[in-house]
Amino acid sequence: MKKLAESNKRDASLPRFLVVDPSGHDCFEEWLTPFLDLGCEVESARSAAEVPLEAAPDLVLYVLDAGLEGLAALQKSLPGVNFMVVGPKRQRALAEQALAGGAHEWLCAELEEEAEGAFDAIERMLLFGPRAALPKRRARAGAGASGELLARREAAPEVESRRSAPPPARAAEVPPPRPAPEVTRAAEPAPAAALPEPEPASAARAPEPEPALPAEDGPIEPAPLLTRTLSIQRLYEVEPDGGPARRPVPVVEHQSGSGERLDLVLACVQPFTADTLIVGVHTPSGLHYGCYEVHARFPLGDWRYAVECELARPERDLLATSALLPTLDTRTMRYRPPAIGERARAWVELGVLQERELDRVLVCPRCQALPTFRHACKRCGCAALSEARMIHHFPCAHVGPISDYQLDGILICPKCAARPLIVNSDFEYLEGPVRCGECGAQDGQTELIGHCFDCELRFVARVATPLVLKGYDAARLAALDLGLSG
Repeated sequence: MKKLAESNKRDASLPRFLVVDPSGHDCFEEWLTPFLDLGCEVESARSAAEVPLEAAPDLVLYVLDAGLEGLAALQKSLPGVNFMVVGPKRQRALAEQALAGGAHEWLCAELEEEAEGAFDAIERMLLFGPRAALPKRRARAGAGASGELLARREAAPEVESRRSAPPPARAAEVPPPRPAPEVTRAAEPAPAAALPEPEPASAARAPEPEPALPAEDGPIEPAPLLTRTLSIQRLYEVEPDGGPARRPVPVVEHQSGSGERLDLVLACVQPFTADTLIVGVHTPSGLHYGCYEVHARFPLGDWRYAVECELARPERDLLATSALLPTLDTRTMRYRPPAIGERARAWVELGVLQERELDRVLVCPRCQALPTFRHACKRCGCAALSEARMIHHFPCAHVGPISDYQLDGILICPKCAARPLIVNSDFEYLEGPVRCGECGAQDGQTELIGHCFDCELRFVARVATPLVLKGYDAARLAALDLGLSG
């Protein structure tokens, strides 16, 4: 066992760190340099067997490559100590086993590269304890040392200047910050020498500058878009077929996060295996629902699970409008039912969805495909029709084709020989019989005929099959419900 680096300052009241790393990566020395500058003691070991048990550290950084057996043995030897396992994203399954075995946090980092935010994650773990998504197995140890660390950081401007430098390029994913209780600090009374002397009443008072806000610990982060904490009223697991799970619903014991991301602790009666959740949230306008994808689950024992989930992507959202409405397949020219499928009835019974009638359309009586409709011949259904115009002579009431009235370029009545004829004064035009260009039939009226796009059946419109199009409505979570800015 050896020291990672030498420090000019040593203070027994400050936290102690232990790094268990079989490969001896150099990144830990860089991550922990700010702590060393404050006077913290950092020691390293190649394996759990090399760790002495005389003085317990405040935080153990355990590299997953050292093995889970050594981690379990070290946890048993060091009760009440915070453990943070360190490893890349590809070791996620191993990290989940470590968390299920009692580790408190996973620092997802590529050890061969620099990890942005590693120092912040370690400091947050030291000051505020394990993340809120997992239950704390014990009271926080070293709280006094953490408070001392805060005070030392405020009095070390050289460390703060290094912390304010631009962060290096992101090389690996770092777990997002967890909600933590606010750390209160005792206000120090201002010395009497710092008080300003009173000015004469006649002196012109210059405008006083606004007092500067006290600097917060850690780098300044952008303001989050999510500002509203959701009040979960209902929660349903979703089966692979899109319907609700056929088992008792989980009980939400704890929730944190808001809007697009939720961290939950669920109490179940069976193993939790769902990849999708339907969450009912109380809003000012009533109960609204959102579809969330499960990204990680951590067993906590006694059928309890810590679950991390985010709003489902549009293509995976069961409550998206496109999934709740029928669609037209332009290849077959048939309407398809909503993508949510037959299990929609189960969601209707739970009150998540409401069924409604959207439209009624006429389809082919043979194959149910969409047809086109036109006025056509009653005999053969052909739409190639020609109409002959007629003239009705008012004085003698003669009705005949236009060709009978035309003579030498003027209109003359063939019955009474009246000439010349003036439209709307002496006569009017009428629509004559229709002649079919296919079969030659003549008739005074046409028929509305349907022609199927698929099977090409021609049929009279009055025998078409009516099709009722039904869809579903869902009271979905809107941007304002989630607390989004836009």
